[in-house]
Amino acid sequence: MVAALRHVDAAMGFKHSQARLDALAERRQKIERQWEVEATIVRRLLSANRVESPAKLREVYKERAKALEARNTAQKALEAERQASRVDEIAARQREVGQQISALEAELGNAAGMMMSAQEMSRRIKALSEKLHRIESGGPARAQAPAAEPPSAPAGEDTSAEGAERCERLIKLAEDLFLVDAEQLAASLGPRMGQFLAALSGKRFTGLTFDTRGTVELTAAGGATVALAGLPLADLDLVFLAIRVALLEGFSKQQPLPVFLDDPFGHLPEPFIDLNGRLLASLGRATQVVLFSRHTEYSQHATASFAL
Repeated sequence: MVAALRHVDAAMGFKHSQARLDALAERRQKIERQWEVEATIVRRLLSANRVESPAKLREVYKERAKALEARNTAQKALEAERQASRVDEIAARQREVGQQISALEAELGNAAGMMMSAQEMSRRIKALSEKLHRIESGGPARAQAPAAEPPSAPAGEDTSAEGAERCERLIKLAEDLFLVDAEQLAASLGPRMGQFLAALSGKRFTGLTFDTRGTVELTAAGGATVALAGLPLADLDLVFLAIRVALLEGFSKQQPLPVFLDDPFGHLPEPFIDLNGRLLASLGRATQVVLFSRHTEYSQHATASFAL
């Protein structure tokens, strides 16, 4: 029994030893193949560099590395020298470009009435695109109004509804002019409209507001809210004038275009001539105002006047 166990143990040991010998032989073959590949590469490098031993090949690569480093250093020094020699040239060019920019800015400033900034152009294009998208998708679009104003009705005829509608149409047109909605327009120009109305009405009205539909409401001196419908024609004219002047002033701050007026105050009472003159003088600080009027009293508020 002991002899049999010894025999089995010897057989298993032999198998393990044989497996190790096979693994070593396989590893030796891999190393020999790798050696052959590397030896072939070394021989090709020796032949390409015309040297006889790997030691000399290492010396060749060291010399190449030194030469490459020297070349990079020389290139940096040459570039620094070029930059230093061009300092005066660059400074002169910068001054020339600065003068050209100043001249262009002056030209743009002189032509500001016919041009707009890149930011304003981008904002308008974006707003127009959104409006076209709403129209194409069937959404609500701002109501369009005719460019011409309706003529005033004869004296004695009820025109309160028509006058209120005219003011609300003006608000709608202003939305398209400024490319904002009624809420934004009210926030930016509503207070200024109220100030003009308070001055024109002798503070009988102290404020002016309108909702998203363009419906205009006034604030009376006592704090009561007053609708446009039912107001006398003279008060409706004051409201329309206050809205219009505030819009002209607001738009002139973006694009100062000349304003031409052909006797628009003929139907207002005479005491308002001086007030209207001061109002137009205030507007004239934002843009040029040209007024044709039969009332010579306006000339005292004008920078220059001529009789035709």
